Amino acid sequence: MKVTLPEGYRLERDPDVLLLLAGDGRLMAAFSARGATQGAVEQTAWEAYEPARQRRRTKPRVRFLRAPGLVGQ
Repeated sequence: MKVTLPEGYRLERDPDVLLLLAGDGRLMAAFSARGATQGAVEQTAWEAYEPARQRRRTKPRVRFLRAPGLVGQ
């Protein structure tokens, strides 16, 4: 199957499973090797890519959370 993926994304294949991996190695989706279609794999890849691209454009948010049991110490 020839699939057009976003830059850095890749497919790892074995006889049973197709794994869609992001450029940093994160698992984005898994597909049955027997039932996966080119369209489904491409659509999933591009849908996952767009939010990641948007996050890179915005300033990172930092949240500080209190650890349980440390309140008032």
